[in-house]
Amino acid sequence: MEDLDQTQWDHLAKKVCDLLTASRKQMDKAIDELNFAHSPTMGVQTFKLERYNTARVIEDWVSLDLGREFLKLPTKIIDTHPSLYSLNNRFGAYAVNEIQAHIDFLDALIKRVRFGPIEFEGSIVKRDQKTILEVFLAKNEAPDAEISFRILTEEFGFELELLCEHIRRLTEKGMIRKTDGYQEIVTQAGIRELKLMANQESETLEQKRFRVLRTVYDLAPDDKHGMVGIFDLAKALTMGVHEVTRILSYWEEKGMVAFPADEAVRLTAPAIDELEEKLNHPTKPTKHFPYSIQYIDNSVNITGDIGGNVVGGQGNTYNEITNESLSSVLPTLAEFIEVVRRADFENQDEVIRDLETVYTLAQRPMEKSVWEVIQAKFKSAEALMKLARFGYATYTHWPQIADTFHRMFQ
Repeated sequence: MEDLDQTQWDHLAKKVCDLLTASRKQMDKAIDELNFAHSPTMGVQTFKLERYNTARVIEDWVSLDLGREFLKLPTKIIDTHPSLYSLNNRFGAYAVNEIQAHIDFLDALIKRVRFGPIEFEGSIVKRDQKTILEVFLAKNEAPDAEISFRILTEEFGFELELLCEHIRRLTEKGMIRKTDGYQEIVTQAGIRELKLMANQESETLEQKRFRVLRTVYDLAPDDKHGMVGIFDLAKALTMGVHEVTRILSYWEEKGMVAFPADEAVRLTAPAIDELEEKLNHPTKPTKHFPYSIQYIDNSVNITGDIGGNVVGGQGNTYNEITNESLSSVLPTLAEFIEVVRRADFENQDEVIRDLETVYTLAQRPMEKSVWEVIQAKFKSAEALMKLARFGYATYTHWPQIADTFHRMFQ
């Protein structure tokens, strides 16, 4: 009996399989270019670029760990001078073998995706499932799948087939279930998963670069001017040495770090000054760090919009927000309230009242009770606007306002 090809009915598996197959074709192209004496350099560059693109596809759709494993495969050809491929056939054969090792990895992964079982836990998959859970949760008390589907397809741009596949998987995991009226609602397991996702937000490349530099600063001896071992740094970051070295090379090009010894790095004087400026004034943009940069690890979440500290016990945290840290978003919120007044949609008056309450309370000292009211009113207004399909699609600054408050809720 032949194995069942899951891409025939699983739209998520087909999406991932198509992306990986496209990457594999580019790897084949790199081998073809290496086999022609006049274009070995192009072959190496094609391989170099596709290797990183493929790792990103794997991290986004399958898993971060598998993406890292892919990047650990031997890549000596990237550092070999291209002329050697033309002068010595042995180098060309070695290069082909290294690329073939990457192709074999992809072939094995494509086979697993097609014939399963494999769990898709990439950053894009997690983000999409988080969005789906949030939209359905907003209608938990009065479920209406038609409205939720419309919000997800029209506001968030989900393809219908892929959306249905996500919902099927969330249902299998017990995070979504149907009511007696055949309407989807989020279960307690789904609510717990949303809380877990909120505490495990994936880093952007910009955030990761900042975290690497910040950790060098934290570990550096001699008033932050001393050397930090690469392996010690990777261990503190819980990242691979190869990934850490790649990010440090980026900062070296920017003049922020130097490598005074093998397997060691140190901050430059400008880097120390800029990091201390950012740490002392988190809402202030600097040359390399915008106001919105976040520092994320297992316990810290620093945002340019947040000037206070994270307090509270595990599973019951809130952010102490200062009036100064909210001041940058309040003028935009005031403009948006005026836009709402001129609009015409269901529950408009309630949205205006909720947003006015947020605006007024945000100017008061940020005690926990005040912040809890702000959070409740903001989420209520946002849910009502989503139901009316108003906000994201009609006012360009609303996503910025919403993003600011969402980060404060974490």
